[in-house]
Amino acid sequence: MLLAVDAGNTRIKWALHDGSSWQNHDSVLRNASLAKLKVMATSATKCVICNVGGARQLTRIERALPKLRKTVVRSAANGPGITCNYQPPETLGADRWCALLALRANYGSGMAVLAGTAIIVDYLDPDGCYNGGLIVPGLHAMLAAIRASTGLTADPALLAAGISAKPNTTSAAIVAGAFHAVVGAIERQCREFDPKVVVVSGGDGKVLTNLLPQAQFAPNLILDGMLIAAQI
Repeated sequence: MLLAVDAGNTRIKWALHDGSSWQNHDSVLRNASLAKLKVMATSATKCVICNVGGARQLTRIERALPKLRKTVVRSAANGPGITCNYQPPETLGADRWCALLALRANYGSGMAVLAGTAIIVDYLDPDGCYNGGLIVPGLHAMLAAIRASTGLTADPALLAAGISAKPNTTSAAIVAGAFHAVVGAIERQCREFDPKVVVVSGGDGKVLTNLLPQAQFAPNLILDGMLIAAQI
């Protein structure tokens, strides 16, 4: 049984893979106790870690899993069927690298959108070449920026509903503006590259998928890439 730990800027997420499917998904806020992760680790024989939360976070996770053989995902210039032209390649976020690995394996090519604390928009061409992508503030980050800069507040619960057709309150206007900024960035990249598929993942991925007619939601995209990385 493989334990996959996807450690982001806001949450630490994990799941088990039994050789055929993902199961037992769970998560905690990044500074919370890892007691639940330790319990989950008792069911695993090995572990793969994708961490974008910094060296201290990685150390904390590794110390919580002392008995497991661990693979830490590192971005590289080349992967299975992929040429990475990011400069330098090792500075590409490990979550983005995992998404590209899964995109190549499961779809061949296309646009990967990771909707988390930041929103990533990365295109992989049919030859497996990756030449870079976009990093856009996430929806919650946009709401926080407006609040910090202007004092205007928005109810984050409105994010679950998507774009309001008639945003006639300040809160609704802020949320609609955040969605239009994100969706506009994704659609602009789609016009530029004309991907055969747009695959969306991450915490805000489902609501974004509903706003992008050509997109499909793949909640395990990073986990699938981690599985590939563990076998490289």
